[in-house]
Amino acid sequence: MKKFIILVLFLVNGLSVSCQESLISASSRPGNSINLNLLGRASSVTLTYERLFPVSEFFLIATDFGGGYGKEIELGIDSTGTNKPPTYLAIPHQVSFNIGKGRSFLEAGIGGTAIIGNVYPHYIWFPVVGYRFQPLSSGNMKVRLYGNFLTVNTDNFRNIFFTPFGLSLGYCF
Repeated sequence: MKKFIILVLFLVNGLSVSCQESLISASSRPGNSINLNLLGRASSVTLTYERLFPVSEFFLIATDFGGGYGKEIELGIDSTGTNKPPTYLAIPHQVSFNIGKGRSFLEAGIGGTAIIGNVYPHYIWFPVVGYRFQPLSSGNMKVRLYGNFLTVNTDNFRNIFFTPFGLSLGYCF
């Protein structure tokens, strides 16, 4: 009889823990975040503000906007200093559709980056796919791993550092 009671207590405790995450509604999830993006989106480092719009428990729309810094990487050593690639201001923005449950979401969307500086082109758009670990309550960190793929010919690009992947760490509130 003791074993049966202990087993029932463990089962009830396990059910209550698994139900806690599903009881949190989509509207109670934190809707804002400030993010530090490393690589991707035609910049080296970017600070962005993101807003989530919950559509249902399993579907979110995310928009973000920010500013960052970019510089083409120098692979060769130029001892004269005459061939320094310019730095530029990157202004990325994005809309993505997120499908998932609880804290994990797969995302797909479209993004773009306006670029100010001695570079060409001055605007780049790209599709975005990724994985998002989004917290259920405010005051927690979120993580995004994403890929952004250029659909245009890059032969005419001048002094733009574009990586096809990026990492985003954010504080949700």
